[in-house]
Amino acid sequence: MDGKEAYTSGKDVKYITAKHWIWISQDKEKCVSLLAKKTQWDSLAAYSEAVGAGAGTYKLVGNTYTETIEYFPDPNYIGCSVSFTMKVEGDRLYQSGKYPIIEGGKKVKDVELEEVYKRIE
Repeated sequence: MDGKEAYTSGKDVKYITAKHWIWISQDKEKCVSLLAKKTQWDSLAAYSEAVGAGAGTYKLVGNTYTETIEYFPDPNYIGCSVSFTMKVEGDRLYQSGKYPIIEGGKKVKDVELEEVYKRIE
């Protein structure tokens, strides 16, 4: 990584700069389905159920990539640091690790997260 990378996994895009990361996701099919109902509540559901995003800072030490979350729809995650194993091979970024599930302000479990992104120009 040269500190100014952009990657996509199809529905997700992740930008990594020299010090920050941002991730955004949209499930187009889910949005189209919900918006087809054409009510105000369906528009809100389309946003809350089919769009996700987060951003913050990161540190990379060897192949350990640690994100500190500064922006996230669920405020319970703000301030959390999550470490992943990361590697870049060609135009692919591989990120894997355990992601915490927080409910009611407390971690209830971890889920295995394995993401593969393709570099975009």
